[in-house]
Amino acid sequence: MADVLKLALSDYTDTASKIDLLGGRWRLLMGGFQPRVASKGKVQEVIPLRGDGTVAQVAAGERAIQQLLEQARRWQEDPFTENGVWLEWSVDGEPGAGAYAAKRAFLFDGALAPAMPDQSRGAFAVPTVLANLGLTRHACWENEVYEEASQATGTSLLGGTMDLTGEGAYSGTEPGRIHELHFELMTGQDKLWVGIRPEYDGIAQFTPVWELEDGTNGTDTTDVVDATASDGNKIQCTFGTATLTERSQISVGTVVGSNWHHNIGRYLVLLRAKNSAGSTVCFVRMRSGYEDAAQQSYGEYVSIESTAWHLYELGEIQIPPVGYRYENESRENVLLCGVSLDAERVSGSGYLDLDCLVLIPAYALAMVDNGAFSGSGVTTYTEVWTLPDDSHFVLENYSTHYNYPDYALSNWQMPCDPGVLVVAGEQATGHVLTDHADLVQVRYYPRWRLYRGV
Repeated sequence: MADVLKLALSDYTDTASKIDLLGGRWRLLMGGFQPRVASKGKVQEVIPLRGDGTVAQVAAGERAIQQLLEQARRWQEDPFTENGVWLEWSVDGEPGAGAYAAKRAFLFDGALAPAMPDQSRGAFAVPTVLANLGLTRHACWENEVYEEASQATGTSLLGGTMDLTGEGAYSGTEPGRIHELHFELMTGQDKLWVGIRPEYDGIAQFTPVWELEDGTNGTDTTDVVDATASDGNKIQCTFGTATLTERSQISVGTVVGSNWHHNIGRYLVLLRAKNSAGSTVCFVRMRSGYEDAAQQSYGEYVSIESTAWHLYELGEIQIPPVGYRYENESRENVLLCGVSLDAERVSGSGYLDLDCLVLIPAYALAMVDNGAFSGSGVTTYTEVWTLPDDSHFVLENYSTHYNYPDYALSNWQMPCDPGVLVVAGEQATGHVLTDHADLVQVRYYPRWRLYRGV
C-alpha cells in the first residue's frame, strides 16, 4: 500500500475537492511528516510543503488548501455547516486495504504560511515556494468507514445483552467513536440505560441481572412468588421494624457459580422495586464492596413511592472495589464482592417489594430520559449519535414525529477490547417484563493512536 497524505471533505463522494499532499501541486517537502502522538483532545501539527509549477498553478493550489481550511473553521463555528474536513494519512506497508487504505483525523482549524517569503516579489511570485501547513486536529486517527457490530434482536429491557467480543480483532488502539447507537423499540420507553463493558477476562459467565431471592434476606424480609416479578419471585419487606436496617444481601458468589472474574468492572446499579400500597413511602440505600459491612461504601437514599414496578438508580459499584490486578489478591476475592440493601418505611403501612438488581456497565454509559412516545403499543426508534469532534445528540422518532429527549453520556466510546452491551428501559407508567428492543445496532469508527495495527 502506498503512502497517503490528503485533505478531504466529510462528503467523500466529492473527490474534486480532495487535495493530495504527496502528488499534487503542493506536496510534502523532503524530510517527511511524522504526526504527533496523543490520546485525547487536540493536536497541533506542522507539515512542511513545497509548491511547484507556474505562479498561477501554485496560487490556485494555495487557494484550494485555504478553502478547505476555512471550511474546517466554519464547521466549528456554525452548526449548519454540513461538511467538515479531514486529514488522511497512512504509511507504506501499514495494514489496511480498500476502505481502510488510509486513516483520518478531523480538522478543527489550520493555516498555510510561507516559510521563506520574498517580500519584494510577493509570497507566491516564484515557481517553487516553501510553506508550512499548520493544522489543529483531533488527537485520534480513525477509519474512513464505520464498523457495524453484530445486531441483536428481541433484546430484553431488563438487562438484555449484546455480545461485542467479535469486534475485538479490529477495534483499534484507542477507544472507538460510537457513530450511532440505534434502538427499535416494541413499545415507547420513557427511560433507557445502555452500558458497554470491555471483555476483560471474559464474559461467558457475566450476569447483569441479580435475582434478590438468590441472596440472603435481612430483617422482616421473605421470598414471595409473584408472576409480575423477574424469574417469578421477589423478596418482600413487611417492616415489622420500620427504621433503616439491612433487608437484603447478595454477592457475586451467590449469583455465579464459577468464573467470578467474568463480572469484574464498574456498574450503574438499577433496582426493580415497588410498594404494595399507594400511601406508602420507603427509602432504600445501597451499600457495596466486600461482604463485611465495615468495608462497604454507602450510596444515596432513593425514594420508592409507586405501586408499579420501576427501575431506580442506586449508584455505581466497582467489582472488585480495589481494582483487578495480577499482583494482588483482588483477583481471588471477586466472589465476595456484592451489594447490601438497607430500607426504611417513612409513611404508610404497606410493604416494600424488591425484585432484582440490573448491572449496567459504566465504562461507557448512555442514559435517555423523558422520551416523548411512551406507552403501550407505540413503535419508535431511539438513536444516540457521536460526531467527529466527539459532540453528541439523541433523536427519538415515531412515524413522522421527532423528539429530542434529555440524555447523559459518560465516557461514551467503544472499548479497545469490546465485551458486552447491556440495556434496560421502562415506560412512563412503569417497567414491563415483556418489553424488549426489536433491534439493537451499533456502528462505530475504530480509532488509532498512531499506526494501524494488524
